[in-house]
Amino acid sequence: MTYADLDELKDYLRIDPADTLDDTDLLGALSTATSEIDHLCSRTFSPKEDPAVSRFFEPWFDTNANRWILPVDDLFDETDLAVNLWNGVDDYDDPVTGWTLVNTPKRSTIILPTDTAYAPGGSYDSATAIKVTGKFGWETTPDPVKRACLILATRIHKRRESAFGLINTLDGSEQTRLTRTTDPDVANALRPYIRYWAIRR
Repeated sequence: MTYADLDELKDYLRIDPADTLDDTDLLGALSTATSEIDHLCSRTFSPKEDPAVSRFFEPWFDTNANRWILPVDDLFDETDLAVNLWNGVDDYDDPVTGWTLVNTPKRSTIILPTDTAYAPGGSYDSATAIKVTGKFGWETTPDPVKRACLILATRIHKRRESAFGLINTLDGSEQTRLTRTTDPDVANALRPYIRYWAIRR
């Protein structure tokens, strides 16, 4: 999936829907833009899944707060949410209680209780993962994410006209180099959705 579709990109670029000459390149630009957004945000904005499914995650220990942090894929609903210590080899799948789900801005972080047995030396220190059963995904792609996808896809599509990263001014009198950093409008649109702690790890 992509965070904007072909018709939306054509409308954004003022391309006649009947003009299919660049469809393959436009679809490639949308796919690349979507991947770049996933990378920038350290998350995906995949469609919601219902009913609940099980996925496996690895926690990390926050030494400053003295607690275990479990990053999970975004959850659109807390219904049927369950957290279990899991080890398929030793055949145990034991529930964890006392955890807290954090909304940042989506439900994507679980704070495990301080006495979680996952800690090295605990009674289940051979746990290979934390199994989370829940309803993952987003109801719809957030509008700022869609906008960022359109901007990035346009930039990628137009890049073939500036192979060396230079664009002409409207009157053709001079050239300007494309910025080497993230487009500021894209950065502003995505800022609320970036999982900064995931980037730091």
